[in-house]
Amino acid sequence: MTMATDFSIKYSRLFDLLDIDGSGDLRAADMTALGERVIAGFGATAAPAKIETVRAAFVSYWNGISAQLGGGDGPFSREQFSAALTVAVGESEQGFDELLRPLASAIFALADADDSGIVSMAEFRQAQVAMGVSTEDSERVFRLIDTDGDGRIDREELLAAASDFYRNPSADSPMSGFFGSLGR
Repeated sequence: MTMATDFSIKYSRLFDLLDIDGSGDLRAADMTALGERVIAGFGATAAPAKIETVRAAFVSYWNGISAQLGGGDGPFSREQFSAALTVAVGESEQGFDELLRPLASAIFALADADDSGIVSMAEFRQAQVAMGVSTEDSERVFRLIDTDGDGRIDREELLAAASDFYRNPSADSPMSGFFGSLGR
């Protein structure tokens, strides 16, 4: 497969999670809704500062991707999203650092309710399930990220896994299923 094809397989799965209203296209409202769903997944226990950071990170993520497509609130098709994400993040370490690192870090901080710097499987699963990933897939991915098997992951482990999903063009890499089975 070509790099673009492999990225499109993974990014297609991500598109399905991001298309909150199931309309077959992405809009800024989908990002807002997903952010709110992730926040709601942690209920009233989430600190207000963490909530605002998550909201801002989803807006920044959307703005970065939509900028690749001329900006605006969408709608953008699956193909447009995949192409934009490939350019913005898949082929750009700087793009990952600007768009995904803040988002992944914000979600990690939200899941790390006690600010210990680590996330348990239960906390990781809570975040993943809020995003639409199945319990089974989230637990499988957690075990892959938790390379030392201590039942905990830290921010750097999570960022490395997210980077592998977004930046490794292979649809067969261990982190290809970061957001659930690719169904192929």
